[in-house]
Amino acid sequence: MAFPDPLLLVTLAAVTSFLLAPVLSLLNYWCVTRRIDDPRLRPGPALRIWAVLEIACATAAAVLFLYVEFLG
Repeated sequence: MAFPDPLLLVTLAAVTSFLLAPVLSLLNYWCVTRRIDDPRLRPGPALRIWAVLEIACATAAAVLFLYVEFLG
């Protein structure tokens, strides 16, 4: 069984992954910084700052995408 419009399928998959990226990054950050019992295995301050910046950029990109698609 073939999908009737493959371009729609690819677009839907790309948009879904694009919008889920900030959520998954935030969950990953929370797990790595809170759920690991041994503090030596947790990331250092530089990696934490890098992760927070990545989450902020991914969130800003997703919000900008939603603004352009629905309000722009």
